[in-house]
Amino acid sequence: MTRKNILLIGGGGHAHSCIEVILSTTDYGVAGIVDPTYQVDTPQDVLGFPLWGRDEDLPTLRQRFDYALVTVGQIKTAALRMKLFELLKQLEFALPPIIASTAVVSRYAQIGEGTVVMHQAVIDAGTVVGANCIVNTGALAAHDCNIGDHSHLSLHAVICGNVRIGKCCYIGANATVVQDCNVDDYTFVRAADLVKPPTFVSA
Repeated sequence: MTRKNILLIGGGGHAHSCIEVILSTTDYGVAGIVDPTYQVDTPQDVLGFPLWGRDEDLPTLRQRFDYALVTVGQIKTAALRMKLFELLKQLEFALPPIIASTAVVSRYAQIGEGTVVMHQAVIDAGTVVGANCIVNTGALAAHDCNIGDHSHLSLHAVICGNVRIGKCCYIGANATVVQDCNVDDYTFVRAADLVKPPTFVSA
């Protein structure tokens, strides 16, 4: 089967991880990278994949490429990822969810467009993950959760059952959100924090 090559928007550390995930799939390959460090007439690459231009070149690149993925990371804010995602939508790129070969995603889960589920992550039955999310390496979202658009479950974060995570949230590495919690939009949960019900509100 012919792989569909994806244009990656962002060439930093998160892009490195996304490349590894994409290459683990059977459906997708990497077309190249768009990054602000691009210089005209200077050959550049990220892990061997060429840089094709900067964000302002996307309308032209859309004529060559059909698929794209936001590969800018997210810690303090989702603003840049949101901006890039909306730009790709306006340009009518296809934004498939990307699921690592070693991730476990229930047949009864839903994964939104442009979301990446990284190696050894687990998404259980009845859970809905929104658009443009990062479910990072080893993260667990148990049954019947709802993860809002543009949110990031960091390395080995644990989301117990029946949890609602709002949009644009960051759940830090090794943090645990206890069952039945309601995490408000734009909440930042620090690494290794324990979040208890009923509601956790960002300061």
